Amino acid sequence: MRPPNPDSIAALKNHGNRMSGKTVGQILNELEINIDEAHIESGKGGVGNAIQAAFGLGLDNRSEADFPDASGPGVEVPGVELKIVPLKKGPNKWRVKERQVIGMMNYDRLPREEWSSSHARTKMNRILNVFVTHEPSGKRHKSIVKGASIWEPDEFIDPILKRDWLLCQSMVSEGSAHNLSERFFKTLSASRKGSGGKGDLVSYNYGTEPALRRAFSLKVAYMNG
Repeated sequence: MRPPNPDSIAALKNHGNRMSGKTVGQILNELEINIDEAHIESGKGGVGNAIQAAFGLGLDNRSEADFPDASGPGVEVPGVELKIVPLKKGPNKWRVKERQVIGMMNYDRLPREEWSSSHARTKMNRILNVFVTHEPSGKRHKSIVKGASIWEPDEFIDPILKRDWLLCQSMVSEGSAHNLSERFFKTLSASRKGSGGKGDLVSYNYGTEPALRRAFSLKVAYMNG
């Protein structure tokens, strides 16, 4: 197994599916990637970092797509965002473990954006989801890739995402970012980031009261659907 062509959507998806049935440790070994096992086991993002490395990516958080030039037949707008989706075993099937974080909110920039060109919508233009089993600490190198798929907002879900985004934008514009709550949103939620303490409070131009750091995220219920 070799690293994929970063400019080909099909190659990226095929690379994810070639990992199917293999553990994170096996994948890194086949690709001759040296990551200390302690690094994989430590922290929430250890397995995700390993999968990113398997796709030839570093650990930097970029504003553009992970693979900005990835394209293919009939593709008008290139770009692929890589997301690792942890799975947990339910009574009858695998289920998504947690919400999918799309990107951090910028309370100063959000009120000036348009949905179609917004940071959140751009990050969701095309996502390569790699599904990986969630294993307990100490066994995360044994997490197994279950497959990969490309997701793009279609004509059904895009208006739903837009309504959630517009509600969030409205609250921030009115200086009410401190009142944001995930329960207000159907699919694209404003999820909290950080520990929730005073260190996570940020000031912004549109409000007089600081607000907790938040990120746009796809809810678990939608991810499972």
